[in-house]
Amino acid sequence: MKKLIYLLSGLLAAQLLLTLLLNSGSSVSSHSVNQALLALDANKIDSIILSDANGASVKLTRDKQQWQLPEHDNFAADQHQVGQLLNTLATLKHGEALADSDSAAERFKVAPNSFARKVTLQEKGTDIVTLYIGTSAAMRKTHVRVAGDEAIYLANLPVYQLPADYSDWVKHDALQLKANEIESVSFDGVTLSRSHNHKTPASDTDLSSNMVAALADGKQPQKHTDTGWQLVPLKTGEQLKVSGLDNVLHQLTNLRVSKLLGSDSQGDYNLDAPVLEVTVKRNQGKEVRYTLAPLSHAASSTQQATNDANNSPKGFVLKSSLSPEYFLLPTEQAKPFIEAFQADQLSHAVVANNATTSKASNAHSPG
Repeated sequence: MKKLIYLLSGLLAAQLLLTLLLNSGSSVSSHSVNQALLALDANKIDSIILSDANGASVKLTRDKQQWQLPEHDNFAADQHQVGQLLNTLATLKHGEALADSDSAAERFKVAPNSFARKVTLQEKGTDIVTLYIGTSAAMRKTHVRVAGDEAIYLANLPVYQLPADYSDWVKHDALQLKANEIESVSFDGVTLSRSHNHKTPASDTDLSSNMVAALADGKQPQKHTDTGWQLVPLKTGEQLKVSGLDNVLHQLTNLRVSKLLGSDSQGDYNLDAPVLEVTVKRNQGKEVRYTLAPLSHAASSTQQATNDANNSPKGFVLKSSLSPEYFLLPTEQAKPFIEAFQADQLSHAVVANNATTSKASNAHSPG
């Protein structure tokens, strides 16, 4: 009986020892907590490929420290956005491993054939690391797994930070101008230009004294207002509308692009019959031209373009001398852009305040 007890005790000890050895060799417990997930030198990475579950993907490559979209004529990518992504990946930490089985990888969507996002980092055409990003588990926490490692972790890497559409990585401000570099803007038969000798305006309806005097004498008022800008031509009895000027400058300094149409013109771009042409002269550098036309059909006037903006399902084609690319502006973006560059939005009738008008009248009344 004692021999049997000794035998069973020995078998139990052996089983416990085997279990301990197996567990100590498991990848679930082989990694320290709060360690860097990727052994990564971000400065050496020169290519990033992001893919989603639907087969969409985008590739970003670095050339002379500038990130580009090689599949889209090497158009510039958002440098800050790409830099943030690399920094996030390089500093990504993981907690304790949650699982390490193939079934768990499928369940958490971090398997080679089942993932929410896949990020591949390359150096000189060689894959350095591939990371699978899967299901969300908590606020900003997502299941992740490094290719070649069975361990599955939670990490602070939301899927929305990893879009697989190129339009999310485009340098959106590529066609923007800086307000202080704009000297003049010409469109729709008029020109807005800076007047370098001006006073500070009290409001966009206040009149300068020389304009009041000109009106009182029945003469054409000066074409510049105290805004520091002038409009040519300007009808008698009208002045520059500051809100219209502000809208023009806002469109030029806040223009955003995302959809690229390539660098080759197509027949349905209709740029031979544009609805809007804008020319900007800068205090430094060459002048900049913007040309806009509806993608689906041509329009014969700016007003017609405004109407088309309400109906065109395909949006508008934008071409600028700042880039060889053609861009697609969605209808909702094209409409306010077109409306801003209309001459009738830039002036309004002069309305003098009572005190100023009375002073001007008294100056010309018989004494």
